[in-house]
Amino acid sequence: MLESLPDWFGIPEAIDRFCRDARDLRMWAVRTDDGTGNDEVAGLATLLQHFPVTAEIHLIAIRARYHRRGLGHKLLAAIEANLKNTATRILTVKTLAPGAGDRFYARTHRFYAAEGFVPLEVFPTLWDEANPCLLLAKVLRVGRMRDGGYGGSGATAC
Repeated sequence: MLESLPDWFGIPEAIDRFCRDARDLRMWAVRTDDGTGNDEVAGLATLLQHFPVTAEIHLIAIRARYHRRGLGHKLLAAIEANLKNTATRILTVKTLAPGAGDRFYARTHRFYAAEGFVPLEVFPTLWDEANPCLLLAKVLRVGRMRDGGYGGSGATAC
């Protein structure tokens, strides 16, 4: 699927890394039905749980022919519904920063903004200088945590 989206996933080494990483991550898929009983996976997303209270969308991809049909929203809604049954309070995603000037990622930024994500920080060299990273986050719920969200026994990190 990723190879079919070269405007977003055009670095072969990155595709290989996504595929390797995805083996150990929770995955959601969205299927379409063409009305004749033929359906296919139209999109997928993988999730990385960093801490009990934070999760990251590791990958989200929708086949280009299904863009602008609400399938990305459907995937995120399924992920968020699942996370609301856990301790997860914040959902994050990393994407190419606007400073890279990529028109396809401008669409990606609009999608995440419409889904309630806000920009937190740009990491100019996390991936490499040609691909600055934008970190976005969405609050799923608020509340106090006794252990600071680290999953430990009450100790907090500095």
